[in-house]
Amino acid sequence: MHTVIINQLKSNLFKKKFGVTLPKKVKIPSPAKPQRPTVAEINQRFKNLKGKTFDYPKTKNKGGPGQFLEQQLGIPNSSDCLDCSDGELKLFPLKKLKNGKFSSKETVAITMRGLNNGKYLSWEESALKKKTHNLLFISYIREGDYITYLSAFSFGASCPEYAAFKSDYEKITEYYKTHGICQLKKNDPAHRSNTINGKYIQGRTKGQGEKVGNGKKTVAFYFRSQQFIKDIILRDIKQSTHQSSSPLDSSNE
Repeated sequence: MHTVIINQLKSNLFKKKFGVTLPKKVKIPSPAKPQRPTVAEINQRFKNLKGKTFDYPKTKNKGGPGQFLEQQLGIPNSSDCLDCSDGELKLFPLKKLKNGKFSSKETVAITMRGLNNGKYLSWEESALKKKTHNLLFISYIREGDYITYLSAFSFGASCPEYAAFKSDYEKITEYYKTHGICQLKKNDPAHRSNTINGKYIQGRTKGQGEKVGNGKKTVAFYFRSQQFIKDIILRDIKQSTHQSSSPLDSSNE
């Protein structure tokens, strides 16, 4: 609910025209937030997009393919912690190798929440736990101005590898808590890396390490490309033998 104050002049005009006195204040219900789908629902909806190619030219906005996919899946655009009502969607690009197989093209960012304000929460309260307890990974490949959404891979707290996330989180946050985030340039003799590796999760400088926002380098959590994306998320994919179907097929669907 939010309150609207009625302008006195408009109130007098309204009374003169309709013979009704308006109250000085009126409470109007706030518009309801768009309903967020569940992870299971977007997994089901994705089946209608799997293997389809879209004309989506490259732009400076690296998050464009993800935002476009969210629109197709009915995920409202907002600053909420989670994409879905009960979990998170993670889109990541693949590249085709010379041997015809596919590999992760870049690291997959998780979140910057909880790393740059100097206030480190426990694992149970952390944004990292909220964002990783129920995940749907969707892969895609780009060829020129065209992108093709490939396969979906489910991962969450029930998976055996998830147990390592807590120790990864504690290792990374303890380092930043103790040493802070290095703001020095790489050619400075006192420079030290902001990259901290856990078993599956990595903490490191966001982007290329340039100064952003308030003039300070920031850090974020990432999934490690080899140890997690390739060895865990992509381990079950199989090369498709049918030209008319998706280039990838996953037994995790």
